[in-house]
Amino acid sequence: MRKNAIYGAIIFIAGLTALHAQAPDPRDVLAAVDRNLNFETDFSCRFTMVTYRAGETPETQEMTLFSRPERVDGEEKFLAIVIKPDVDKGTGYLMQGDNFWIYDPESRRFSHSTARDSVQDSDVNNDDLGTADFVEDYAILAMTEGMLGKIDCWILDLEAKTESVDYSRIRVWVGKKELIPYKEEDYSLTGTLMRTVLAPKWSLIEGKYIYRQVYFNDNLKEGNRTVLVFDQVSLNALPDHLFTKAYLEESSR
Repeated sequence: MRKNAIYGAIIFIAGLTALHAQAPDPRDVLAAVDRNLNFETDFSCRFTMVTYRAGETPETQEMTLFSRPERVDGEEKFLAIVIKPDVDKGTGYLMQGDNFWIYDPESRRFSHSTARDSVQDSDVNNDDLGTADFVEDYAILAMTEGMLGKIDCWILDLEAKTESVDYSRIRVWVGKKELIPYKEEDYSLTGTLMRTVLAPKWSLIEGKYIYRQVYFNDNLKEGNRTVLVFDQVSLNALPDHLFTKAYLEESSR
């Protein structure tokens, strides 16, 4: 009896190990990424953006970013304001739901923008500063396993479900341990690789992962890339008036 019991226990443990080793549902992986990246509260930080263009001197800008997820008051919002260099100081990017504006402090005028437009002629799009919503925006075509350097990853091939996103297809390398994206390849509708995004550095704050350093590489123009470095991160509540045109005008004076 004891021999049979031990044998049965071995079979049971082996079964649990095999079950644990099975690949998770890709939808669960993608949903976990959204949960790990997106906040339940307001978010603010300062970031430095360095834009490299082939044959040109790199341009460095510093911005303050204020962000509010849709779950706070029913509408996603963000505001980014250039604070350095002085020649660009006061230039602002405002999003309220589906509406984007760029503010020019010289003319004191707002112009409409879109999620696809770049921030300060960089490789970063307006949409990159907003909330990640992979589950809502993309259908899963396939999920495989692979390594990104020493990081064990799930590699997901995704196809856009809506025309509102920047790229028709993307491939994302998600770390198995943290379930956060370390790499993303962005493709056009015809399958051309447009952009590669690398996020090697993260911080964990109040159970959420926050980018510390992100590289945006232009695959169509060799040598063109943009690097973002984030600091002064805060999850404190922000006043409503921050996400308005009036505040952007006033702060640029």
